[in-house]
Amino acid sequence: MQSRVASFTPLPVLWPYSLGAITRRVSVVERPTFDENEWKRVFNLRGSEERYILQTTHWLCIESDGEQYDASMRLTESATDLRTAMLAFQIWAPKGWMGTIINAELTDAGSLRVANVQRPEPYATTRWGELLSLKNLSVEELGKLIDGVRSAIEAESTESRNPFQYLEIGLQTAFHHLKAGALLWMIGLDSLLAAQGEALFASRLCRLLGADTRIFPDDRVGRRPVYTVGGVAADIYQMRNQIAHGDRIREAYLEKSNFRFDPPEPEYLRIGECTHQSVFLEAALFALVAALRKVILDGHLELLRRPRAWKKYLGGENRSWTPNLTRLVTPVVGI
Repeated sequence: MQSRVASFTPLPVLWPYSLGAITRRVSVVERPTFDENEWKRVFNLRGSEERYILQTTHWLCIESDGEQYDASMRLTESATDLRTAMLAFQIWAPKGWMGTIINAELTDAGSLRVANVQRPEPYATTRWGELLSLKNLSVEELGKLIDGVRSAIEAESTESRNPFQYLEIGLQTAFHHLKAGALLWMIGLDSLLAAQGEALFASRLCRLLGADTRIFPDDRVGRRPVYTVGGVAADIYQMRNQIAHGDRIREAYLEKSNFRFDPPEPEYLRIGECTHQSVFLEAALFALVAALRKVILDGHLELLRRPRAWKKYLGGENRSWTPNLTRLVTPVVGI
C-alpha cells in the first residue's frame, strides 16, 4: 500500500515569495492543519511553542512517497533532510530557528496525522541577524544552498563536513551562550581555511571573500556596517585564541561601541550599545556563512574535498588585511 509522509517546521521569518518548491522535495507551504485536536499536549509542547506554531503562517516541508511499511523510516529521513535544509537557510539568512519538526502521514481523507514531534537544539540568531530581510535574496540560491549543504554533510570527506557542522553546533550553542557559539564559528572558519596562524588565516579569508567586501549584509532598511573582511579577519582570529585559551579578553575589545556606519547613524537610529567584542563575535558568524555560501555557489565543494588542491586555491600569506581595531580604536597597545 502506498503512503505519503511529510516533515514540517515553522519558518523563523515571514516568507515574502511565492509558495511552492525550492528544490527537490523541499517546499514552502502555508501553515498545515493536523487532524488531532490534542496532538500538541500529547507531544508535550510548551504553551509558548503552541502559540508560535499557531501564529507561523509559512512552513518548510519535505514530502516522501513510498510503501506503507517503510513510512517510519522515510519520516526519519525527511526529518533529517529538513534539519539540513534549515541549516542551509541560516547560510542564506541567519535568522535562527525554533527547532521543532512535526512528522505526519497523509491519511486517505486528505488530513495530516501527526506521527511524532522532534525537538533538535534550536538555532540562535544575532542582533544584526534579527534586522535582516529576505526580500532582496534569491530563492534560487536557497535551493542551491540546500542541495550543497546536503552534499557536503553526506560526503565522506571530513574537510567537507566539518565547517558546516561547526556552523550548526555554534548556532545551537549560541542560543544559550553567544561567546561559546562564536568560538565554534571561528573554529569552523579555521577548519575551512586550513590556516595555522593569524597571518595565513586572515590572508586566506581575504582571498576567499575579498578584503574590501563588507562582512555584514544590508539590513531591512538598507543599512550596512562599515566592517570589511580585511578589517575584521585578524581580530576574529585573535578573539578565537583569547576565548579558546582562557586568556583575559583585551581591554580594547571590551570598550563600548555601536555598529559603525558611513555616514554615521543619528543617535535615535542606533541599534544599541555593544562592545567591539560583540561586533567581532557576530562578524565570525557572518564571515562563516559568507564563506560557505561562496564555496557552494561558486562550485568549490569538490575542491574542498581535496585538501591539497583547496589550500593551493586559497594561497599563502599576503598583507591585504589590517586588524580593525588598529583603525577604529586609538590608541591600541599590543594588538
